[in-house]
Amino acid sequence: MSWAQFYTIALTAIFSALFSAIFANVATYLKEKKIRNENASVKYKEEALSKIYTPIYRIVTKELYTAKGYDGLNHEQITQVKGFVDNFPEYCTAELIHLVNHLFDDSARLDDMAKMGYSEPSKVDDNEVLYKYVTEKFNSIRKELGMITK
Repeated sequence: MSWAQFYTIALTAIFSALFSAIFANVATYLKEKKIRNENASVKYKEEALSKIYTPIYRIVTKELYTAKGYDGLNHEQITQVKGFVDNFPEYCTAELIHLVNHLFDDSARLDDMAKMGYSEPSKVDDNEVLYKYVTEKFNSIRKELGMITK
């Protein structure tokens, strides 16, 4: 065997081992990155559930099981909902923020009219748009997290 063949075999073995090590490290890095991203996504969903959707869900379903059923939210209730959205906007969709702000504006106007004696106190979300949005989002996040849903 000549020195050229020896060097060729040695370099092939070295590059093969080096390539295998690099490939294994890259594969491990990508797997760990995927796991970190999945964990971050789960943590984000858990935070959104606990800080936004569970408290709002409790508000919108509080009177659901009464004889009257869900008939909307009064000004105090929509103010509470707006508080959660304002305090944790990073966990809210643009749709939720817009919906809550719109309902809050309507409620504030209706509440002012009632205080001035122009009308009776009225509720907002009697068409159940916020109610349906929150209950669907609440249940879908719980399902994604492997929790019991309705």
